[in-house]
Order: sequence, then structure tokens, then C-alpha cells
Amino acid sequence: MLMTDETNLTTVLLQGADKPSASRDLPVPQAKLEPHRRTAYGDTFIDPYEWMRDKDSPELQRLVREENDYYQARTAGFDGLKHKLFEELKSRVDETDMSVPTRMDGYWYFVRTQEGLQYGVQCRLPIAGPDDWDPPQIKASDAAGSMPGSRSSSTRISNRKAMTSSAWADWT
Repeated sequence: MLMTDETNLTTVLLQGADKPSASRDLPVPQAKLEPHRRTAYGDTFIDPYEWMRDKDSPELQRLVREENDYYQARTAGFDGLKHKLFEELKSRVDETDMSVPTRMDGYWYFVRTQEGLQYGVQCRLPIAGPDDWDPPQIKASDAAGSMPGSRSSSTRISNRKAMTSSAWADWT
């Protein structure tokens, strides 16, 4: 079911959601409160959750596991809805796309996203000449799946922003 402006979100959430009654009886995981006093510049702050800074703590890992289990149990009846909402959102997003290009120091810089890839690719394309103000375009052949170009060996971009060479692709 595609949501429209007239669709009530509560109605959509409750359709087909058969929450198991046993999940209502689960205890909600509670983080322990362990006051920790911190003073900086004359101000004292008491943080009861300071112990959570240690990500390797067995207590914190146990709490996160319990919270994840609680979430899975409470939302078990919504698996179909979660899948439907994800697919609808995905259908409305262009997975193969390009950001607005920026012209700087003889290159066009932009970000490409490609269907099936998790992250965007930082790209640059040399300008055709000093009077070239036509930004690069995505060609139909590029949108279908290939991402031509080679990795840049440059580690500097306009002396202002340092990037690793693997983060930039030259487009030719």
C-alpha cells in the first residue's frame, strides 16, 4: 500500500500488525545510573551515563543486546510493514545520481551515487577550457551500471582540502 497525503500513518501502521501478546510482558531494558562527577572551568556536571563511554564494556554490550532483543520482540508483527515502507522509500530515491558540480582550479568536482553501491564516489572531471562553464552530465550509458574513470593520484585539492587518493576518481 503506497502512502498518500490522505493516508493516516496510524492506520497504515496498525494494518496487518499482529503484535504477539507475549512481547508486551517483556521487561524494558534499563540502563543503570552510575553518577560520575566531572568539573571543567569551574562548572560541575554529574553524568549518570558516563559508564557508557567504554564501548568495550561487557555491561554496555549486554544492555545493547537486550535492547535489540526487546526491539525485535516488540516489532515482530511489523516485519511486512517495515519491508513495504523500505521498498516504497527505495522506489522514490534515485540510486544513480550526481550532485551539483563545483568548478575549482580547472576541474569539476561532484559526487556520484550508483545503484547497488552503499557510498557515493567523489569525482572530478577536467574542464574543457577557461571559458567552459557547462557542468558535466550523467550519460545514459553511465547510469546503466558502469562508472568509468581512474583513481586520482593527487592527494591535494586546491591546497585547501586534503583527501586520500582513493577517495577521488578522475573522469575522462
